[in-house]
Amino acid sequence: MFSFLKNKTIKKEVTDLPDDARVWIYQSNRQFTKGETQEIESIGNRFVSSWEAHGKPLTSMFKVVYNRFIFIGTDENKGVATGCSIDSSVQLIKSIEKMYDVDLMDKMLIGFRDLRNDIQTLPLSEFGAELNRGKLNGETIVFNNVINSWGDIKNKWEVPIKNSWHKQLMES
Repeated sequence: MFSFLKNKTIKKEVTDLPDDARVWIYQSNRQFTKGETQEIESIGNRFVSSWEAHGKPLTSMFKVVYNRFIFIGTDENKGVATGCSIDSSVQLIKSIEKMYDVDLMDKMLIGFRDLRNDIQTLPLSEFGAELNRGKLNGETIVFNNVINSWGDIKNKWEVPIKNSWHKQLMES
């Protein structure tokens, strides 16, 4: 289990999501300060507390993890997020980008843990080059931000390169 799941400050609802709950992951191009994380969580929690689809409330959560990643999740067994509701969550993320001068939508930015266990990001092309130079290897921990279920967050999000889609960047 990941350290963020053991954190006593995480709201109970986050760990109560079923494994098939839908989750969106947004990775920041930089680490948030502690104050920014608190502000962003406050903004996000206000959003999910009133988030709805076709007038029906969504059972959802918002969490900043490792001062770098934003998770928005919803239990679609209790209400399905639809186009308009998803659009509103994307608008929330875009407003956070503007407020904090960060990029949260760059899917070509790869997050990984360096030798000191700090989280770093590199553009996909640079990440592949570092991997092929041997500065990163199959044991390097990467964040698989393309997954979309809570169960996958717990089991497939923070994994060694050799167990992720990133392994295709390694030269044969």
